[in-house]
Amino acid sequence: MRSVLTRAAGGIGQLFVGTSPRPVIQENEVLIRTCAAGLNRLDIMQREGKYPVPAGASTIMGVEVSGIIEESKYPHFKAGDRVMSLLSGGGYAEYVSCRGELCLPIPSNLSFHQAASIPEAWLTAYQLLNLIGDFKNGESVLIHAAGSGVGLALIQLCKCWGAKHIIATSRSESKLITCKEYGATNVVNTKDYPEFSSEVLTATDGRGVDLVLDCVGGNYLDENVKSCVFEARYVLYAIMAGAKANINLARVVQKQVKLITTRLRSRPLQYRSDLVSKFSELLPYFEDGSFKLLIDSVYGMDDVQEAHKRMESNENTGKIILEISKE
Repeated sequence: MRSVLTRAAGGIGQLFVGTSPRPVIQENEVLIRTCAAGLNRLDIMQREGKYPVPAGASTIMGVEVSGIIEESKYPHFKAGDRVMSLLSGGGYAEYVSCRGELCLPIPSNLSFHQAASIPEAWLTAYQLLNLIGDFKNGESVLIHAAGSGVGLALIQLCKCWGAKHIIATSRSESKLITCKEYGATNVVNTKDYPEFSSEVLTATDGRGVDLVLDCVGGNYLDENVKSCVFEARYVLYAIMAGAKANINLARVVQKQVKLITTRLRSRPLQYRSDLVSKFSELLPYFEDGSFKLLIDSVYGMDDVQEAHKRMESNENTGKIILEISKE
């Protein structure tokens, strides 16, 4: 089967379309003929050799796909079903095997491109708010890199679940306009306001936020703590700005901020399957249009280098999709 492979760890020039063996499924697995795959920041990190692949996972990139089941050894799905799935790897290929528990039926009104934008982004957002961040109705939330697929999902979930203040940050004015359209109550351009905590405190009438959702890391840490209320939760789920930071630990202790880190890809199967099961209750919100899906751009498999270049530029708002095959 055709798949996107890498010659070695490095830049986009290492990507090429080659061939690899078609997966053979085991008990409780399904074989999906991939129609589309969503791109994620971790794909770039894996390509660069900075993100170890979980034990037993495919070394082919891609952690979320949509497609049609070709073969099933899982009782709740059959050949011909339209599904979207969370993966540990293998999505940039014409066929991918995965556990049936990690698949979701595609709502009838969604295209394969739209469906491929859901699993990693929305399941990440759901777990950050509901399972990790312990969000409660009426709380205020600070969301960084809010123009991303995860960020826009977080905004909509916060709005749906009754957040008082939804403060979205980005370094792009156009992305912040989109964040407002998707439900952010306040926006902050961190390029103009690198010491953004003052803007967060102004937006919350001096109180601060109950929950910080941060995929940037780096020097955002200290400003995030300044933005927190007493006993706030601070969830760090990526480190796009780097692993090192200067932070006033006295302020962390004084405010008793709870710092939590998480990665979805390396979670045990039972955790991920439970997450998929809980999230499935929200599928009607996609069917009735309550939740919106923003596709930034679509690239063919042969243009995978351009797709990665687009993501590296940080110019995308919403999801970048790799089209693997037609329906």
